[in-house]
Amino acid sequence: HKNGIPIGFNVQTGLPILYDNFDSSLTNYNMVIFGKSGAGKGVTIKTLTARSSVLMGIESLALDAEGEYGVVAEALGGVNVTISPNSNTVINLFDIEPETVKDEITGKERSVLNVENKVEDVTQALLTMARGSTRSSEVNELTKQIIAETVAEEYAGLGINNNIESLYVDGDGAFIRKNYLGRQKKEMPTIGSWYKRLVEDAKNNINTDYKFHYSYLIKVMKQYIREYDGQMAYFDGQSTFDLLEGSPFINIDISQLEERFARPLAQQILMSWIWEKFVKKNSEDK
Repeated sequence: HKNGIPIGFNVQTGLPILYDNFDSSLTNYNMVIFGKSGAGKGVTIKTLTARSSVLMGIESLALDAEGEYGVVAEALGGVNVTISPNSNTVINLFDIEPETVKDEITGKERSVLNVENKVEDVTQALLTMARGSTRSSEVNELTKQIIAETVAEEYAGLGINNNIESLYVDGDGAFIRKNYLGRQKKEMPTIGSWYKRLVEDAKNNINTDYKFHYSYLIKVMKQYIREYDGQMAYFDGQSTFDLLEGSPFINIDISQLEERFARPLAQQILMSWIWEKFVKKNSEDK
């Protein structure tokens, strides 16, 4: 490419080769690196990330399953966040943000709030939690229906709908995170508040087909609830940090989580959260 970061040299001419993820000649900015163990995949990623930050001002985020990118965050003056049973960091999977979409006909961009998609994302995460590491066969479409209904009730209970205005409160609220206009955002639902609603709905349930599934969920989901000292309660609560605008590199380290179930679960939840907090807010030129 004419611009970009140096990734090597042309062996025939000796000239440096520049690579730009965002070059208009490419179909999109995605890439994947394959290589055998020790071939230099990690070094290549770290080199691309560091040079793109310094030379092009590109902001990067790593979902770090092996605990190897904290050094990059430190070197670039970025942020290193650890998710583990012993850390105080909380990431709330119920967090929802507006996103910018382009009208296919007019080409104009507009901000929208898609609550239905968010309900589906949260439902899938809670469904994975409910299945657990055993992939229980007890979890089926009825279980998913109960989860989806209670998740939707959580947002509706706060008056959050597809109107972006519904995300914000007037006056002095309790939980205050201000957007760039200085408006006060509502406190989001949490797994803990969802669990309380689940228990309450179970008490009021008269559908015999749902009875077993309510009982199952109430039992297995306790391990994710902070109030009950759940061993996997690190996703219960309001998010304790935000993905700050302008940080050159953000590293989210999940390497201390149990490898068989907790880490893949964290990856699923964090990918959804990163999409809400990072991808939706950043245009392709960053």
